[in-house]
Amino acid sequence: MSQAGIIDISGALPSVPTLFNADVGSAVAILNTLEIFGDAAQGSATSGAGNTITITNLNASETQTGVLQTSTDVESIAGSSTAAAVVPSSLKAKLGIQTANAIPYGTGTAAALGWSSALTDGQVVIGSTGLPPVAASITAGPGVVITPGAGSLTIGLTGGAIGIDSVTPDSGISPVVADGLGNINVVGSGSTTTVGTVADTISVQLTGLTNHAVLVGAGTATITKVGPTATAGQVLQSAGAAADPAFSTATYPLTTTVSQLLYSSATNVVSGLATANKAVVTTTATGVPVVTALATDGQLIIGSTAGAPAAATLTAGAGITIANGSNSITIAASSGGYTWNNVTGTSATMVKQNGYQANNAGLVTLTMPTVASSTFGDTIRVAGFGAGGWLIQNVATGVIHVGDTATSAAGAIASTNRYDSVELLCSSTTNEWIVLSSVGNLTIT
Repeated sequence: MSQAGIIDISGALPSVPTLFNADVGSAVAILNTLEIFGDAAQGSATSGAGNTITITNLNASETQTGVLQTSTDVESIAGSSTAAAVVPSSLKAKLGIQTANAIPYGTGTAAALGWSSALTDGQVVIGSTGLPPVAASITAGPGVVITPGAGSLTIGLTGGAIGIDSVTPDSGISPVVADGLGNINVVGSGSTTTVGTVADTISVQLTGLTNHAVLVGAGTATITKVGPTATAGQVLQSAGAAADPAFSTATYPLTTTVSQLLYSSATNVVSGLATANKAVVTTTATGVPVVTALATDGQLIIGSTAGAPAAATLTAGAGITIANGSNSITIAASSGGYTWNNVTGTSATMVKQNGYQANNAGLVTLTMPTVASSTFGDTIRVAGFGAGGWLIQNVATGVIHVGDTATSAAGAIASTNRYDSVELLCSSTTNEWIVLSSVGNLTIT
């Protein structure tokens, strides 16, 4: 405060100031009175006694090195237990400076501010209805990672992944976006359902299943099941385009061997038939299939009324030759259909469809076939060549007819001259033979 003007009063009295300058503005005495007041809010007060005015610092216990005037000054002391500028006690009481690294908050009254607890790296002040705010760390939810630092807080997704805010399905509404709570619901449809197995996993599962059954389509979104069957070896077969497949009634072998043939060994039972080299399939007398090998040249499958067909070769009859080869059989007539035998001994037993030349100096006796082995149409020929001639001897009840003359039972006919000959035919009675032709005079007994 400075004196700006002087009133000079004559005599011994001092000069009286009429204008008072302050740091900001000036004041003029009114009715010779100048009022000087303190500001309790700023920590000062005035008092007068006699001719003295005393200005009192309300924060007398503190050494005032500065004056708190602006919001900048408040910031300079916020969060610090020792202010860079001394704060008046009244303001300090309101600020309630107590803890380092804290944040002030309103208490709801003008008397004082509240302070949070001290903040550590990455902590923030979090409010609560009806309660003072507190210093706390932000909690990371599923898929989020939070990294605190000195004066920093980094929030990211787990593993650095990109967050999912929509899903693109194969059909229908696309994309499917999250609802107001950030959820995308995964639900089952038809024959499927969804099951949450752990916190971050949803499994898509089929419903309505039966152990060991075969799944079959039952529509665009559903499936049905066939079986299972308790019978091993049954196979799944089509039942047509309008019906589900079904297991067969017949059973089939679980394994087969190379070249094996399958056949029904019993009703509704399919079995394997072992194969053989160079064979054909025939059946037994009861119709069971068998594989019969044809291992020898010229063999054929020859039937029998008494049993199963068998592999055998053809037998050559009189005047016939049979030559068997690889995949071939040659049948030919020999010597006009007769097999000629040169009999140089004194006797021989004759066979049908054969010719005999009697070629001995003595008599050659030729015995006829037995009645049992003779068949209607059989023929035998005899020709003389040796000087002894020949005699044809009947057996048992056999008879030979020479024209109207017949031998006796078990009788005989004989040549007269060296080159006499005869041809005999077995009749339908099989024990009677007829001379078809002859040369020479025959002796009949």
